[in-house]
Amino acid sequence: IYKYAAFIAFQKGNSTLAANHFWNALDIDPTYSLDPVTTSPKLLSLFRKTKIDFLQDMNRRLSALQQRQERNIPWPRLIPGLEQWQRGYRVKGGIMAGAGLVAAGGTIYSIIMAKRKKDAYLAEHEPQTIEQKYDEYNTFYKSQFYFAYSFIAVWAFSQIDLTLWSRPHVLIQPSASLSDLPSLSVSLQFRL
Repeated sequence: IYKYAAFIAFQKGNSTLAANHFWNALDIDPTYSLDPVTTSPKLLSLFRKTKIDFLQDMNRRLSALQQRQERNIPWPRLIPGLEQWQRGYRVKGGIMAGAGLVAAGGTIYSIIMAKRKKDAYLAEHEPQTIEQKYDEYNTFYKSQFYFAYSFIAVWAFSQIDLTLWSRPHVLIQPSASLSDLPSLSVSLQFRL
C-alpha cells in the first residue's frame, strides 16, 4: 500500500509525501527494496535516498538507546522486581519486590531478635528457664539464615527472569501518520 501511495504522490509531484510513504514501508520491513527494472530511475533514486536516511535514523536511535542503557545505574537490578517494574511487567515486578521486601525485612528482624535472645540467654541464671531462652535464641538464629536464603533465591529468580522472560520493550515511533495517505476520488461526467 505504501509503495503505491508513494508512486501516486510522486506522480502528483509531491516528493516529500512519497518519501514519507517509502519511510513507512521501510519501517515495516527495513530490507524492502524496489525492483530496479520496473521502477523509474527518478523514483528509484528517491527511494534509495529515503532508505539511506531511514537506516541512518535507525542507527542513531539504536545508538541513543544503547547509550541510555549504558548510562543507567544498575541499582534497580539489586532490588528484586524493580527492574521488571520499570520494564512494564507490573504484576511480576510487584510480586517479586514484595517477596524480596518480606525476605529482607525478615532477615533484619531475625538478626536483631537473635542478638537480643542471645543476650537474654547468656544473662539467664535460672536452670528452669535457660533451656527455654536457648530455644528462643536458636529459633531466631536459624530464621535469619532461612530469610537470607529466601532473599537470595528471590533475587536469583529475578535475574533469571530479566534475562529470559522480561525483555525490555523498544518502541520506535513512525515518522509519518496515516493521515498522509492519498485519497482517491471518482468523478463521472455525463454528456448529452
